[in-house]
Amino acid sequence: MPEYLIEWTIELDAESPEDAARAALAIMRDPDSQSTVFKVYDESGEYVNIDLSGLDGQSEAEEGERNFTNYYKCPRCGHEWTDGWTAMCDDDCPHCELRHISPYKSEDV
Repeated sequence: MPEYLIEWTIELDAESPEDAARAALAIMRDPDSQSTVFKVYDESGEYVNIDLSGLDGQSEAEEGERNFTNYYKCPRCGHEWTDGWTAMCDDDCPHCELRHISPYKSEDV
């Protein structure tokens, strides 16, 4: 069976690192949370973003509801990649991990 590394990222304000961790845990455990996007890495280090916002627990990628193919280029290292999302949203560079890179182009799919 393959092994995966899962990342879930959230930004929030808190008084201390412990308070931030507690707040993130509360959001993760909230069944009504809208924080449902996960970055899933396979054993080779490649990743895909999975949005589990569907009521049946299936990812939107599995349901074929990716509305956009977003094209990214990292301003730090120059790495280029594409990713499928349900919106034209920022992504993190899979090479140098620079955060919040906006797509330079998006296509409806």
